[in-house]
Amino acid sequence: MAQEHTDVSLADVRRLLDQFAASRADKPRKDVEAEYGDLLLYLILLAGKSGVDLVAGANVELDRRARDVPRPADLSL
Repeated sequence: MAQEHTDVSLADVRRLLDQFAASRADKPRKDVEAEYGDLLLYLILLAGKSGVDLVAGANVELDRRARDVPRPADLSL
C-alpha cells in the first residue's frame, strides 16, 4: 500500500529542496530528476490541501522579481 503524505509543511518542502540541491552533484541526473519530481508532488499536495493556486502564486512572485531585479539599462544610471 502506498504511503499517503498528508502532513507536509512548507518547512518540509524547503528542507527537502535544500537537501536535494546540496546532494545533486553526487547523483546521476535521472535520480535528481526523480527527487525533484517527488518534491514537486509534495508541493502540489500541500497547495491542494491549503487551497493555494500555485500558478497565481508563481505569477505574483515573477512580477515581484521583475520589479526587484535591476534591468541592464537601469544599471548604467
